[in-house]
Order: sequence, then structure tokens, then C-alpha cells
Amino acid sequence: MLELYWVIIMIQLTKKERSVMDILWDSHIEMSASEIRETSNEELSIYTIQQALRHLLEIRFIEVYDIAFNNKSLTRKYKPLVSQAEYVDSFINNDTRLQLASNFVNNTDDLEELEKLQKLIEKKLRALK
Repeated sequence: MLELYWVIIMIQLTKKERSVMDILWDSHIEMSASEIRETSNEELSIYTIQQALRHLLEIRFIEVYDIAFNNKSLTRKYKPLVSQAEYVDSFINNDTRLQLASNFVNNTDDLEELEKLQKLIEKKLRALK
């Protein structure tokens, strides 16, 4: 099952699918197709959004979280199954990860962020031992 999960994540989304996913990732709440359209900065038609949602459901990037009333009709509410970090990470190899981490450490002066990173590394090291 885990192998299938990573195969699915490696799928490159279309521009419109990525726009829909960006809205869902940024919202942190479940959204309907009409709410996605209202939130979009682009002029996406409801048909385009629904088409993108259908494909995102097929490839298991999202799920129907709830069915709720919108005015007098029922509407599906969607939520992401794949996080934005997981999606981006699926296109980065191990060498690039190390370069990104090294670049982040060398170019940040934010002590709080560095301490958070250090805690994450220490936690992972303990888990691996």
C-alpha cells in the first residue's frame, strides 16, 4: 500500500489541478467546488473546477469529507489527502534535500527556526536508534 501511495504522489498535476490543490492546502478547511471558485484568483469556471476535482478524487489527492447544504441543494466538501509538503517532496531527490537543508541553515539568521529544525533532527535521530 505504501508503494502505491508514493507512485500516486509522483503524478504531476496540471496547472488547473494545482490551482485547486493550492486553494485547498491554503484554506485548512474543507471546501466545496463553489467555495473554491469564490476563493480562486484565477477565472476558473465551475465546470473546470469540478473536472479538476473529479480527477483529483480519482488519483486520491483529495477525498469527499462531507456533504452539506449550500442554499437549498446538497454539495460535497473536499479535503486534501496529500499535503503540499508531500507533493513537493516527491519531486526532490536525496541530494537535493541535503542541498536545500544546507542552504537553509547557512542562509537563515532566525534562531527560533534553527532551534525547531534542530529539535526535528534530534527527534528523528532518536526514532532511528
